[in-house]
Amino acid sequence: WEIPLCIPKQDLTIVGGRAKVGKTRLVHALARCLLCAEDFLGFGAPEQPRPVILVTDDQGDGDTAQMLQQLGIWDHPLLLWSRRFRVTEANLDALLACLAEHPGAVVILDSLRSITRSCCFGENDPEMGSLIYDLKHQVIDAGGTLLLIHHCNKANDTTGTEALSGHNAIAGAANTILTLHYLAKGNRLIKDSPQRRLVREARSGPPADLVVALDGSSGAFSRLGTYDALQEQQEQESDLDRAGQRAHKASEKQQEALRYLQALHTAGLPGVGLLELLQAIDLAPAEARLMRDLEGDALSSYKTLGRFLGKLDGLVTTTRVSTGRQSYYLRYGLSDAGAEWLRHMFDL
Repeated sequence: WEIPLCIPKQDLTIVGGRAKVGKTRLVHALARCLLCAEDFLGFGAPEQPRPVILVTDDQGDGDTAQMLQQLGIWDHPLLLWSRRFRVTEANLDALLACLAEHPGAVVILDSLRSITRSCCFGENDPEMGSLIYDLKHQVIDAGGTLLLIHHCNKANDTTGTEALSGHNAIAGAANTILTLHYLAKGNRLIKDSPQRRLVREARSGPPADLVVALDGSSGAFSRLGTYDALQEQQEQESDLDRAGQRAHKASEKQQEALRYLQALHTAGLPGVGLLELLQAIDLAPAEARLMRDLEGDALSSYKTLGRFLGKLDGLVTTTRVSTGRQSYYLRYGLSDAGAEWLRHMFDL
């Protein structure tokens, strides 16, 4: 491995992403980890610093220089930067000669579209797969590792191999596919956020579906967690938002019940049954022990409060408590996020 369980050694990795999503910045951050033997996104670090041959045909020299300076690798002795490259015999010979002088180097080509402009076929043609295979094997035979940047299509619901633009032979030539995506809220892409989704699909090593973030001051990326964890957090936030809207519209007594649950949470107490909660806000007689002891307005209030609390997912929690007689009752409390929300709502 160049990067443990992420970038395989002496093989082809394709890094894909839509325009402006940050795939070039991600690859430059990866180059720093290779050059300096630093950790990459929590996967680990190379065993030793690796030479990097960086071909930046897809962007301006000024932008490249700024990114490399920001990362502190502009004048790194193991970095070789080429600003022009086409898949021609002369350029390939020059690349292989460079590899011979720097054995074990990682070759980064940015991007597939740029380096194949002189070809008589395009990325949608199967011949592109054959070209990539040939390029890959020549680099591997010279002792190097190939990393190729490629564009993704504009679909918002595809990741990994399916997201790559062009013929499927492109993805087939690679061992590993890394794709970088904007996060979304509903159908809207959150383009102004530094956070991105990074998906890994590969023949070698485990898959990964991560949330990463770009540090605008250093140019480095960091791992924030898994994408599943982010989705769970977003679902909790959506539940809490809906619950909060219902709490704002609640009756005075229903809000009093929430204040009582807030007081229990603050005191570190586990919660309370519905009947006890009803008694705490003076909607049920103190002598009642079971729901069947209620009648009239008290029974109606019991059912209404139960339905209200049952709709506050994310804010109110329920726990089954066994009574020891093959039956149970529900104990109501607040989630930590719900307690914090209510603290601001009631200014407690």
